[in-house]
Amino acid sequence: MLRNWRNGSEGRDAGSAWHPIPASAPHSAPDSAAEISRLRRENDRLRMERDILKKGCGHLLGTTEMRFRLIEDHQGIWPVRVMCDTLSVSPSGYYAWRSRPDSPRQIANRDLLAGIRRVHAQHQERYGAPRVVA
Repeated sequence: MLRNWRNGSEGRDAGSAWHPIPASAPHSAPDSAAEISRLRRENDRLRMERDILKKGCGHLLGTTEMRFRLIEDHQGIWPVRVMCDTLSVSPSGYYAWRSRPDSPRQIANRDLLAGIRRVHAQHQERYGAPRVVA
């Protein structure tokens, strides 16, 4: 029944008479194997992209730097190029970001954060509050 449906639907051209396609020669074996291989590769890539977005919450990553940090943290798990495509950043931009030195603002922010944590820890010790590890 399925073969009859296939023959009937594929054999029709718009406005022409019906010409059934013979079921004896569907596809050649090498073309089928190549197509299956291509579909498996595509399926694997889509699965990786799904996992990247689930793990990294790609929709929550606002800045490009946050996306680059996610790629850096997970480059041992997934290929960099797949992560870049999935997170809509360029691989060359990612590699340039990795080799770029910290800006003076980033250095100042890091020092400020260390100072805030130090003062907070001193305050916690002074008043006997339980210490919270950040």
